[in-house]
Amino acid sequence: MGFKRFLNDNYFAFIIKNILIALGILLLLGWITLFAISKYTRHNTVESVPEVRGMSAEEAINTLKDNHLYAEIIDSVFVKNRPLGFVLEQTPLPGSKIKPNRPVYIVINSMQVRKIPLPDILETSYRQATASLQAVGMSVQRIEYIDSEYKNLVLSIKYNGNEIRPGTRIPDGSAVVLVVGRGLSDVQSGIPSLKGMTIEQATDVLIAAGFVLGSSEIDPHAQGETADFIIYRQRPSAGRNFPKGSHVDIWLTSDRTLLNKPANDDEEEEEFF
Repeated sequence: MGFKRFLNDNYFAFIIKNILIALGILLLLGWITLFAISKYTRHNTVESVPEVRGMSAEEAINTLKDNHLYAEIIDSVFVKNRPLGFVLEQTPLPGSKIKPNRPVYIVINSMQVRKIPLPDILETSYRQATASLQAVGMSVQRIEYIDSEYKNLVLSIKYNGNEIRPGTRIPDGSAVVLVVGRGLSDVQSGIPSLKGMTIEQATDVLIAAGFVLGSSEIDPHAQGETADFIIYRQRPSAGRNFPKGSHVDIWLTSDRTLLNKPANDDEEEEEFF
């Protein structure tokens, strides 16, 4: 019996033949799959990761692209004294070997300077104020002295020429100007009238006249925003002579009818100083 006849006539041989054919097909499919995977993954091809730390984000992206890789930004942090938008860290490290078209993870310095709140340093000594500013990464650009009975105390704070209040957010590392009292002046001047002014207007008038805004009290029946309230009473009263640097207390209201209320000039003024 020939081998060919054996395969055709024998049932057992028929089964063996089909198993062999199936195995051959599986081996062929396996080889094709492995070949395709090898081509797709470029099994024998690797790229060396370039150094992108210290580059701008755009430069790093282009450099990686030229090396058949791509950048993936995974974080942005703020590091003082480092260029904004530049790469701080990368993974994998330079010189590592990886497949083409793989990501390189980068961490960049924030594109914007972080802003932090100005600490409350009003009515503290300028030495204490300086220490508080340094503790949060700020500094004192200079100190401006004005006549004030509050000697060596911080009366106001300026940034870029404008007065700012505690809590105002300014760039980390900023320098501010401290306005500090140097004591009462030997020169006396007449207290200006503040009646009908807002607190902002009164502050400007007092500073121009050489005086300081003191305490403020708000009418319990007042309604609206404090910035819109008007002054209906002041102490000392307008026209009285006091040393420059003296403070002037005010009373605020939203009720304009109180402007017509006669002022009691003698009320508590004998105890003002």
